[in-house]
Amino acid sequence: MFKFLKDKSFNFLKISIQNENYKDAHRYVHTIKGICQNLSFSKLYESSYQMTNEFKNNNYKKALDLMPQLSKDYYQIIDAINEYQMFKEK
Repeated sequence: MFKFLKDKSFNFLKISIQNENYKDAHRYVHTIKGICQNLSFSKLYESSYQMTNEFKNNNYKKALDLMPQLSKDYYQIIDAINEYQMFKEK
């Protein structure tokens, strides 16, 4: 779970979207989806699954429209892991 904090896929996804490189964006969101499936991060899995499907079907506008929800879900996970890590260290 703590290794998720070091994964760069989300940052690379944002950069790919900014550069309109949707092939790479699809790859990075697909990576996020796989990691979330393995770690049972259900909400982030669902939003990354939806975005992956939209990229897969070349529905770039729909995929981009999902980015705010994916970002929200991502940062909820990051915050929860950080909070747990601080609690564990006390």
